[in-house]
Amino acid sequence: MYQKHYLLVKAQEKERETDFCGKAIEGLSIKPRNHVKYEGITVKKLYVLDKDFIVRLLKRKIKIKLDMYFNYLITYLEEGGEDGTTDLRHALNDLTRYKSIIKNKYQKFLDTKYIHLLQKKIEMLDKEIQTKLMYFEMAKQYEQYYGQYGNYMGYQDEFEQSKGKSR
Repeated sequence: MYQKHYLLVKAQEKERETDFCGKAIEGLSIKPRNHVKYEGITVKKLYVLDKDFIVRLLKRKIKIKLDMYFNYLITYLEEGGEDGTTDLRHALNDLTRYKSIIKNKYQKFLDTKYIHLLQKKIEMLDKEIQTKLMYFEMAKQYEQYYGQYGNYMGYQDEFEQSKGKSR
């Protein structure tokens, strides 16, 4: 009778790099933000292929970003920053950049209704920031004009005299 013998040997492999061509895969590419080191695993990009999961992921990501912009505006309006035009301009530039990202990158994964709703929300935020910027610029012009001529013409003195308590 013929006997079979088997020998098991563990082969030690060196680090293996798996690379996919991103253009061939139809899905959403995500770069991981956590920097947790796993033994033998490094993830530089992650491709999500399931369409429903992509939609849920993008809606969650967009909601978090829009909430951040709303919270920024609310805190800025409550504090009433004196000369925050640079912060507002930075927020406006970031908002326009985010609008272009939604239009160019996320549009192929989301509905047109949802895209229109997002565009309306972003336009509302954009208009609010622009009106706040216009208010600061007008206040600065008013202060420059009346700051130079107000004391000369007597307006400043009248205002300071009427500021006290009246009986």
